[in-house]
Amino acid sequence: MFRKGKKRHSSSSSQSSEISTKSKSVDSSLGGLSRSSTVASLDTDSTKSSGQSNNNSDTCAEFRIKYVGAIEKLKLSEGKSLEGPLDLINYIDVAQQDGKLPFVPLEEEFIMGVSKYGIKVSTSDQYDLERRELL
Repeated sequence: MFRKGKKRHSSSSSQSSEISTKSKSVDSSLGGLSRSSTVASLDTDSTKSSGQSNNNSDTCAEFRIKYVGAIEKLKLSEGKSLEGPLDLINYIDVAQQDGKLPFVPLEEEFIMGVSKYGIKVSTSDQYDLERRELL
């Protein structure tokens, strides 16, 4: 959709369009996870010249993950809540022991996109939506 690092100008000076993209990739030392995000900006003149209206200038961070599953409803004892990451890890361990979650993730990699609207988990080709959680 966008060409990385290139700028495009139309022949007419009144309808000049500019597309600039910036991409970065950071590898994490935690389990070989990688994070890549792409930020694209599109000026208003280019939408007029191309005939497309693209008002989506929001950024989305994408992560390649191994998807284990989802716990639909957290059942906590009265007066208890998950107070930190250790409580969440313990809850996941108990769910795995109860058979609600598998111990080993599937071989297929998934893409988890995080934006200001929510979280989306889809297959690596991004055609099949696995899960969507709105914020």
